[in-house]
Amino acid sequence: MNNKLYRIGFLCLVLMDGAALCNGQVSLAKMQRDSLGGIKRFNVVVASGNFPDLASSIKTATELEMRKAGVTVIDVDDWNMESDGIVAVIVTILQAGTDSRLYLCSFRLEIKQAVLPLRETQLKKSVLATTWSDGTVALLGQSVYKDAIRRSVLDSVDAFLNDYLAANPDAAKRSKP
Repeated sequence: MNNKLYRIGFLCLVLMDGAALCNGQVSLAKMQRDSLGGIKRFNVVVASGNFPDLASSIKTATELEMRKAGVTVIDVDDWNMESDGIVAVIVTILQAGTDSRLYLCSFRLEIKQAVLPLRETQLKKSVLATTWSDGTVALLGQSVYKDAIRRSVLDSVDAFLNDYLAANPDAAKRSKP
């Protein structure tokens, strides 16, 4: 079991390292930032498997940070695919063995919105796609993993808000006291 978990952990680290290299490219970072332009409202969705208390805590903290930055947060019932975005936080937590006090944790913060694939220009059929993302993988102790994930998610929320406000100067002006 431990050998399998270590292989899964190693694979996650390799995949995240590759994503980090791609995110370091100036053109990709600019494309991600520019993709946020014009989105006026967001619905926040958090998925964390068997940890509903963690999901609730992350959702509340994410929505609060967004509102403090002047970003409009809406309920799912008010969401419109053609004009609104989704802030999706996906948290995965695996215990490193039945008796282990270590947890393999990963999270992704993704901004999803309607996009028109280049090959679909004649059909004018949009699809929901991730246009901005950030995340990490870590091996954490039992006593700290929930707080560490929450702090890491909020760091990614800050990165998203920085890019969002850069792509939407009018929103940045509204957020200033």
